[in-house]
Amino acid sequence: MATLEKTLSIRLSPEERLAAEEYARERRMSLAQFARESMLEKIEDAYDLKVYTAWLKSRRKTVPFEDLVKECGFSEEEL
Repeated sequence: MATLEKTLSIRLSPEERLAAEEYARERRMSLAQFARESMLEKIEDAYDLKVYTAWLKSRRKTVPFEDLVKECGFSEEEL
């Protein structure tokens, strides 16, 4: 099944476009790739913050890694 991609247009000032092009060029990526990755990272950051905030509200107790290792029957040497 073919995927249907949509085109997204954004308006940038000449200075913003120049900065974006330079940033993308320095990282050897296209302007489209830079824009796509930037948007997806922003969405992922917002999701991470949402999950973290929910965890904070739940006040669930955390367990130190060393305790979890012992609880599972492993020794630190086996890691």
